[in-house]
Amino acid sequence: MTALAVGDPAAAFVGSTCGRVRLYGKKTLEGTLAFATCTFVCCVALLRATAPDDGVPLEGTIAQALTAAVVGAVVELYALAFPGLDDNFLVPVCTALSVGAVQKYLGLAH
Repeated sequence: MTALAVGDPAAAFVGSTCGRVRLYGKKTLEGTLAFATCTFVCCVALLRATAPDDGVPLEGTIAQALTAAVVGAVVELYALAFPGLDDNFLVPVCTALSVGAVQKYLGLAH
């Protein structure tokens, strides 16, 4: 949900005010980078703030946040290619599935 709550408005704001390089439809490189950057920073902060004392190592946190940022940005960028599916549904679902896969791969899932 962080990707949707933070990344989506950042992409819309930056893309509409500063976006010059079109990637797909009305989506811009600048908006996509804003989505990924804001999502990454917020996910790292949130994961570190809520981790228990014996929690996930920093590398695991970075891997999860980077996965959320990249997958969320790509799904947001190409959401228009899936008519009938809203990005407000696709972004959190795809991001959660991919972060869950990373957690499992890294042995972070219980």
